[in-house]
Amino acid sequence: MKTLKEVIGWELMRKFQEEDYDDYIEVLRQIEQMKRGMDNDSDCSVSIPKALLQNIQVPDSYKQYVQLKRKKITLSASLMQKIFSSSVDPMIKHVEKLLQREEACSVSSILLVGGYSSSTVIQHAFREKFEKTHRIIIPLTPDMTVLKGAVITGHRVEAIVGRIAKYHYGLGLSTTRVSGYTISIVEDEKKMFFSLIKKGQTIKVGEVVTQYEIVLKAKSRWANLEIYTSKDDNPKTIIDNEHFTKIGSILVKLPQFKKENILILTISYDVTEFKVVATDRNTGRCFVGTCRFLEKEINQSLS
Repeated sequence: MKTLKEVIGWELMRKFQEEDYDDYIEVLRQIEQMKRGMDNDSDCSVSIPKALLQNIQVPDSYKQYVQLKRKKITLSASLMQKIFSSSVDPMIKHVEKLLQREEACSVSSILLVGGYSSSTVIQHAFREKFEKTHRIIIPLTPDMTVLKGAVITGHRVEAIVGRIAKYHYGLGLSTTRVSGYTISIVEDEKKMFFSLIKKGQTIKVGEVVTQYEIVLKAKSRWANLEIYTSKDDNPKTIIDNEHFTKIGSILVKLPQFKKENILILTISYDVTEFKVVATDRNTGRCFVGTCRFLEKEINQSLS
């Protein structure tokens, strides 16, 4: 789509989307079909309305790769290979890097699933790179394989024994006082990042991920514990918008404390979600809930 917009013109494409949305959706559908069915060395033709075609002025940088005929715009095979390489090359390098890990030493097969796996370009790239050392398995309907797998997993959650964390997960708390795993919340301070799960960490079902002690003021009625992620290999201590993403918050409703109190926060992994247990150290009272990392903003009440 980015290439088409550069060829057609960003402003012309914007007007096309606003004024003729049905035809715009049809273009998207054609691109999806092309993405899956295009051969490794073939041109790509997309049908577009004649009115749009007449207004296209192909930029000089694309003239040798693009042809306008009747109601079609055709991108050359060399241009298509360049477009595909922007996603195929990083994908191959990523899989190659994964296979070099110690825990992947016994991997003998690579299974391609998802709609993009239907593309012969993807299939050719994987066969060319890995076929000599690994068995490449491609289902007849790789897109449906994902759907069927999701349904099976929904009925058999016991099949999940653990996961590997994609990012660093942690709490974002306003504090300047930290002693071991004891945190004193201090208002109007910069939020500090307290690691719950490290990037690449293997987590087993039922395993306690981490535990913190949080000191609350006497009049605290709520404890709002914000959850952040970071893609950095070594996350910074202070949370900022550039290196951290807020993915939710755990809202804990507390009884009226008469004095400063310590809340022991334990987070464990439970099949498809994280289980959160907040325990009042003085009374032993527990507040149990779950934190689902599925939405950008989560207000999960614990009771």
